[in-house]
Amino acid sequence: MFLRGRTTCRLSVRNVHPGNGLLLSIIAAGLPSLLRQGLGSIATIILNSLAGIHGDEAVAAMSIVSRISFFIFSVALGVGQGFQPVSAFNYGAAKYDRVRDGFKFTLLIGESLMAAAIIAMFINSENVIGLFRDDPRVIEIGTRALRLQLISLLFLPLSMVTEMMFQSSGHSSGASILSSLRSGVFFIPALLILSRTRGLAGIEEAQPLAYVLTFFPSLAFCIWFMKKMPRS
Repeated sequence: MFLRGRTTCRLSVRNVHPGNGLLLSIIAAGLPSLLRQGLGSIATIILNSLAGIHGDEAVAAMSIVSRISFFIFSVALGVGQGFQPVSAFNYGAAKYDRVRDGFKFTLLIGESLMAAAIIAMFINSENVIGLFRDDPRVIEIGTRALRLQLISLLFLPLSMVTEMMFQSSGHSSGASILSSLRSGVFFIPALLILSRTRGLAGIEEAQPLAYVLTFFPSLAFCIWFMKKMPRS
């Protein structure tokens, strides 16, 4: 419809004038998302390779845990993405108090929703793993790994909402750093080190450790941003 000119807004190649500044700003805005997904994919490959050393049961258990954890992770991601347009509009309009209020509200909602999901999932961890694979060894490995991840996911909303606030306010470098910390800088080394020192238990503990470690730089970034942002 756009190409045929049947809408009010028409697309035309003649109106495209890409400049270096525009291209760089587009790349910078999308870089945090690229790092979040790209490093996450690399980490998943490494995780499956290391788990494979301990047998098919370990691979199956960690794959199940990753899927369940991503379901809860999506809550924080969705809440953070919902905050982005609010943050971008009010930051651009110099309504900084609304950015602060929106951040606090989003963080509260994110923590509340995740806490409810985590408690329900923690209590029923064995049953949830059993829904995917009726194997005692898979359930044993998966239950411990899932419970560790569920506890650490409570540290995620602050990191996610802070990252989205940086990205939506034009501070793409800060958002890129936070994305890299959680998905790669902390997680991948933790996988490689803990898998050597603690075996399968270390593989189970790597992602939770990465979430906890990412919380502290995120808190520092958040405090710095709030202090730097003027009052409306």
